[in-house]
Amino acid sequence: MERRSKLGDLLVTRAADGKLLLTFFWLGQRVNLERSEEEPLDRLLQRLRLSCRKVTQKRLAEETRKGKAARKQRKKAEESSPGAHAATEPVHNEEKKAAAIEDLPFIFLRRKDGTVAPGDEACGVSFQRASLICFSPFAPQGDAERTGKSELSPRDESADSENVLEVVWDPPVARCIYVPQAVYTGCPVLACVVTEHANEDDLVIEWRYEDSGADGPVIHRGRHYTPKPADEGRVLILKAYHPLYSVFSVTNSLPPVLPCPSIDWHFERNNAFSPSSPSSLPSLSPASSSSLPSHPSVLAKSSKSLRVCSFNILAGAYARTPHAVQAMYPYCSGHHLDLHHRKALLGKELHALDGDIVALQECSSSLFFSFLAPLFKEEYHAFLQCKFKARVQEGCALLIRKKYFSVLREGSVIFQKELLVRQGDSNERVEVDTDSERRRMHACRVRESSGIREEERSCYLRQ
Repeated sequence: MERRSKLGDLLVTRAADGKLLLTFFWLGQRVNLERSEEEPLDRLLQRLRLSCRKVTQKRLAEETRKGKAARKQRKKAEESSPGAHAATEPVHNEEKKAAAIEDLPFIFLRRKDGTVAPGDEACGVSFQRASLICFSPFAPQGDAERTGKSELSPRDESADSENVLEVVWDPPVARCIYVPQAVYTGCPVLACVVTEHANEDDLVIEWRYEDSGADGPVIHRGRHYTPKPADEGRVLILKAYHPLYSVFSVTNSLPPVLPCPSIDWHFERNNAFSPSSPSSLPSLSPASSSSLPSHPSVLAKSSKSLRVCSFNILAGAYARTPHAVQAMYPYCSGHHLDLHHRKALLGKELHALDGDIVALQECSSSLFFSFLAPLFKEEYHAFLQCKFKARVQEGCALLIRKKYFSVLREGSVIFQKELLVRQGDSNERVEVDTDSERRRMHACRVRESSGIREEERSCYLRQ
């Protein structure tokens, strides 16, 4: 009966440029290799073995230094207290096993059917059919290579003493994690993850304080986290991994959390948008819907109220032009015009406005897909329509609350022709059936190019 000692997993990912990315752990240290998929298997295995040997030698050198330091300390303690005996340092089993594995002279690849892959085979082909990387004191049976049989001769005892890495081909993993925005108290911080063979929704993202250590308590799990006032000055650590391969995680350390800039007109706009009492609620109409209250208790008392807001968020490409910097916003520093700073404040303000329907002009496609859509996807349907053949990919972003609306269908209309056909009912873009308490909204967004209204997408929603 075969007996094997599993050392861990070897994750193999084929990159778009014909490279193989191999990653595994050896003595607790992560080892990464990048090799051509056309490279002979035997050469790759020897390179892998060399990487393991380097890690082992480094670990043994560290253990030797620690042992010398411990002996000196023990000798010093014995000289100061002749009757005392310092405890001996235990030898870790992991180091013993690694030293033993380094004495195993043969390394080979076993396929899923139990056969041994030939050394001259391209490693890209070999790893697709691979099951195990084996470290053994015996060479694999030659007949198994040539005939494809998995039986072992009486002299070949490799199956009884193999130490193996289990090969996983194209696994779902996180490659890196980053935050492309300023980190302020009270502003949502969105983590972006580069993945392989996985969706961001499949990953686990953990937030910790740096001073609590790598294994410290998790303060939050999820893609976005809003730093509290008490977090000011502290450093946040992000960790992302797939649940199936949690040991293969990626981490990133963020800059210290800064206090949120105090901007008076932000508070003025939010206060103007949020009346303090239900008696000030206006009737539901497009002209007055932007002044509806934000507090949940107020909304609950007026189930026919909708909060609709619309404003220009200034696309990043327009904010940094010479005309914008010198003529339009000479009072604003370049740092504050940068989207890296502004997107943090934008996330905070949109959360504070708490609109049921939010229209944002000059929203770039990069900002929409990398920030707004993932930040608000749990609460809102998100749509973006960019200008047709424009130099800058920006347009109108629409956020519609899922709690009140569901998408019936999406389609395209020629907005100009639609207006000509329906001149008499152009104001019937929002229809509310108060008797059945069902609301249907036909939201049309305008795309303009050189002053001409082009074909436009429209979405139909139902509450």
